[in-house]
Amino acid sequence: MNKPALITLSLLAAATLLACGWWIGQQQLPAAAAVDSGIERAAPGGEAQRPDDIALDAGIETLAGAEAEASSADRPAPEPLPPLDAPVDSVFDALAGRAGRGDARAACRLAMELQRCRMAGFMGRGSGRLESMAAREEDPGRRESMINELARMESEQSRSERICSGLDSSQLDQAFAFQQQAARSMPELRTWAATQPALDFMNFVNELDAWQQYRSTALPWLEAAAAQGDLAAIAALARVHSPREPRRLGFPPISQPDDERFLLYAGLLERSGISFGPMQEGLARVRNELEPARLARIQDETDRIASRLPPAPPGPGPGLSRIWSGGSPDPASCE
Repeated sequence: MNKPALITLSLLAAATLLACGWWIGQQQLPAAAAVDSGIERAAPGGEAQRPDDIALDAGIETLAGAEAEASSADRPAPEPLPPLDAPVDSVFDALAGRAGRGDARAACRLAMELQRCRMAGFMGRGSGRLESMAAREEDPGRRESMINELARMESEQSRSERICSGLDSSQLDQAFAFQQQAARSMPELRTWAATQPALDFMNFVNELDAWQQYRSTALPWLEAAAAQGDLAAIAALARVHSPREPRRLGFPPISQPDDERFLLYAGLLERSGISFGPMQEGLARVRNELEPARLARIQDETDRIASRLPPAPPGPGPGLSRIWSGGSPDPASCE
């Protein structure tokens, strides 16, 4: 079994859904105007916006949020969220009401729990495949990783059986709206929302409006996070802009092939020591085909941004898996 398969063990069930929903990935997002190297983008007013500008905008947003928080220091402490082991159906109405009144923490909790409950039904299929793979794996270390992942999946299934009972489809179908609400108010959730939208990949025809909304937020959120050094967002953008066979690279369910932007984001991952076969093949091809002047401009851009990147976690493991997948935050992080 190869390295990509190990890294994506925790995504087997989601990958099943993604294969059925890749149609959305073939829809091209509106292309932003390319300026100079093709890495700069046109801002709404027509002024070129570089990744540093995105980072500055995000910093201003963060500062504004901090000032608002300071000004509300005298307000009562926020109402705590229900216990993590509470059945979702028993707390749904209360949390949905709080979310409707603007409580992003309640929206966060509902989005995560509903998405996990929706995925629980597919996890059994993934665990069966993984069990078969583990039985055939000859490398002891890889086999141990698979066994550990099987244990995690079984634990998740057991938890879902306890907390997801009683939910109906009308409740599960609200996961995406809560996810978008939470991500707008909590920027740390945006990479997750962009890479793992809480939508039904098996029934996308009935969710076209939601998919359009997703398309309008996914790339801006990923680009802002990438500009601040979020390796998971950078990995997602490398997949989005992969010029060939983007389906081999997985999440998110968007495809906008662009040699130069792929070279930037995949090159940044490479600088952090993160790579795997399909991405390296694409990098080698683009580097061979791009004109030297364009290649040099992108290399300068890569050098400029690379200084902000954190070191990659050793892998394979949870840290590296989170980078490739965008992660599934724990409901406890909503507090």
